[in-house]
Amino acid sequence: MRKCFVLLVVFGIVIQVHCISAESPLDKGVYGIGGNVAMDAGYINIGDENYNITAVTFRPDFFYFILPRFAVGSTIVYDWTKMYDQPEYVGKYWGLGPHIRYYYLNKAFKPYVFIDYWYGYHKDRTGSNESTSRSNSLNFGTGIDFFLVKNVALEPSLAYYSYHSDDNFRSRGLEFSIGVNVFIY
Repeated sequence: MRKCFVLLVVFGIVIQVHCISAESPLDKGVYGIGGNVAMDAGYINIGDENYNITAVTFRPDFFYFILPRFAVGSTIVYDWTKMYDQPEYVGKYWGLGPHIRYYYLNKAFKPYVFIDYWYGYHKDRTGSNESTSRSNSLNFGTGIDFFLVKNVALEPSLAYYSYHSDDNFRSRGLEFSIGVNVFIY
C-alpha cells in the first residue's frame, strides 16, 4: 500500500514538473484525460449483403501535447452493435489504438481534426451461434472543444469510420459523439 502511495506522489510530481510552463490547455506538455459516447447509424456489409445497424460506442482516451495544438495519445474502445435486419444479432468490439488530433484555432472555442486507428477483437452472436475475429477501424473527423471551465471541455464531434474484420465483416458510416476532456496543466 505504501508503495502505491509513493508511486502516485512521484507520478503527480512528474506531471506538475512537465506541465509547469503551460499557459493554455493546448500548450506543449499538457496532458488530457477524457472520453466520449457515440451513437451511429450505418450499414454492415457481409459478403454481398448489406444490413442496417445501430451502434453505441464508449471511448476513454489519454493524450499528450507534443507541440502546441498537436496531441497524440491512445484510445480504448468498446462498441455494441445491433442489426435491424437480423433481430437476434448482437456484435461487441473491444479495441485499442493511437489517437492524433490537431487544434487549428486557439480561440474561445477550439475546433480540431483527428484521426484514430483501433485494433481489437469482434465477437458476434446470432441466437446460439458465436464467433470471434480480429478487426480494425480507421476513423477521421472534426470536433469542437467548448470549455466549461479553464481545463474542462465539452466535446461534440462528427467522424467517418471504416471498420473491417478478418472474417470479411465490413462497416462504414458517420458517427456523432459527445464527450468530456480534462486538460492537466
